[in-house]
Amino acid sequence: MAGDIRSREDVERLVESFYAQATTDDTIGHLFTDVARVDFVRHLPLMYDFWETLLFGVRKYRGNAMRAHFDLNDKVPLVAEHFQRWLQIWEGTVDALFAGENAESAKEKARYIARSIQLRLSAATAARIDNAGTPVGIGTFPVRTPGGPAVVG
Repeated sequence: MAGDIRSREDVERLVESFYAQATTDDTIGHLFTDVARVDFVRHLPLMYDFWETLLFGVRKYRGNAMRAHFDLNDKVPLVAEHFQRWLQIWEGTVDALFAGENAESAKEKARYIARSIQLRLSAATAARIDNAGTPVGIGTFPVRTPGGPAVVG
């Protein structure tokens, strides 16, 4: 049986294995390689720090994960399918390599992250303003139709 995630080395193994799969995935691989053009020499140490901070509370990560995802979403809208696939690969990678309390925590935290980023991106997209200064989107935001009154979308 696989052991739990217990060290920085375990986090590195997990993150590297995840990205090896994610970057070649038909659904999300292009987001890393073609759209964001991730520099993995710089990115991987940030992700090691991110997950080490989340799992062990060591406070090494000092980045802004939301900013990176907002920037990516500006290039290619991130949709539910992207988040579902990211999570599926992450959880599969964790399960293939580790078992235990920290492994379960890594999956739980990833679920929270996926939901949180997806919700924040959706809210920001819905609240955007068009060039004429009119709110656009769906939900309770008014939408102006050409030549007509504002309606609730």
